[in-house]
Amino acid sequence: MPDFLGRGEDLDTALEVLHGTRATGIGAVVAVTGEAGIGKTMFITELRERAVGDGFATGRAAALESGGIAPIAPLLTALRSGPAPVLSQADFGALATYASRPIWLVDRLTGQLRARATATPILICVEDLQWADAATRYVLRVLPAQLVSSAIVWLFSSRLPLDAIADDVAVHEILLGPLPLSVPEAGGNPLLAVALTRGQVAEAVRHMLSSLPSTAKELLTAAAALGPSFTVESLGALPDHDALARLVREGLLADDGRRLHFRHELLRQALLI
Repeated sequence: MPDFLGRGEDLDTALEVLHGTRATGIGAVVAVTGEAGIGKTMFITELRERAVGDGFATGRAAALESGGIAPIAPLLTALRSGPAPVLSQADFGALATYASRPIWLVDRLTGQLRARATATPILICVEDLQWADAATRYVLRVLPAQLVSSAIVWLFSSRLPLDAIADDVAVHEILLGPLPLSVPEAGGNPLLAVALTRGQVAEAVRHMLSSLPSTAKELLTAAAALGPSFTVESLGALPDHDALARLVREGLLADDGRRLHFRHELLRQALLI
């Protein structure tokens, strides 16, 4: 298969999951992780288009940083998205009674999705799970296991590693790393590369830091003044180790065991302005 913007191997892995589910009727989860701007949304867009071409019914939505309009909104929105929603209006309306009762909602959704999957395989995409509410996380952990014998692929994305993604169902994890781009200052990050060519670095940096708590943002800004790499001791007063760990998990800092390094010099320079 032609290389998809440097992600051909990762795309092949995800497509194999789709083809396997279509052939066997056994459900699976694909979990796509990577730092902000690394290309998760474009990857999911491409995979969804290929799934539609292969006869899958698909739905797609994202958790919102603001928390959304209601618990479980990302999943419910996905199931009613697009010109041919996974759930009919009647089926969707029948869920209203269970909106505040996740356990009952799981039971009802299980029946609806199982019936839908007997007619056509399904791909359900929920993005930005780092912002998902507790109810959404619960439902997305339980439903794939309940429906493991149905032809449904669950496609999740997150900036952070996804712990306890799903029980008793095959989980295929895809970590999107830096790409060999023609803009070396971007450090392999497509968002930064585009932002640099358009003079929109400040906006890109705000997006990259949008999921961080204030303590982590303040720590990163203070670290920027110390140079491209620094030690924990150089931060002065005892730093927030949870915040440091979060910055490493999100791919903003790298830890070699002795020093911490900014993954993107462009990001560090923007923090100094």
